[in-house]
Amino acid sequence: MGTWEQQSDEPSLWFDRFTRFRQAGPGRSLLRVYIIERAQRGGERRESYSLPGAWDRASAKWNWRARADAWDAHERKAFEIEFEERKKASKVARIRVLEAYRDKLQVALEHLTPETAEWKDVTAGLKAMAEQLRAEFDDEPVRKHELRAGATARDLLLGRLTEADAEGEGSEGD
Repeated sequence: MGTWEQQSDEPSLWFDRFTRFRQAGPGRSLLRVYIIERAQRGGERRESYSLPGAWDRASAKWNWRARADAWDAHERKAFEIEFEERKKASKVARIRVLEAYRDKLQVALEHLTPETAEWKDVTAGLKAMAEQLRAEFDDEPVRKHELRAGATARDLLLGRLTEADAEGEGSEGD
């Protein structure tokens, strides 16, 4: 039983008032709840600047503030749990889309001929799909290599070999 539920000795009238107080949210005010109730009953229109003693005693006796704070914490936790579940479901859906796209790209590669090849489109698709899947699986590479438009596999390989040679030269004299 949550502390925000009706207490065993709490009269229904006061529990209803507590419920309105609790539902007013974190910026709640006992005085504001009292004023609204009085206005709804058709009470006097003059502004009230203090809470009647009975309201003050009831809120203290049944710990309205602590119970409302417990409700707020419960609601925050429920929101966080729902948010995390939705976030996970969204990630799974994105991964499914990316995997389907990857499968379509594989089929396109198998049927691609040099005469009809649009390699830049296939390469761009593969790059985008790989980047997105890596991000979804938290598998970002430690070091990235930038592919330039028009770069060939030979250019990329020569670039890596040149980098490796440069790294090797620096370590030989150590």
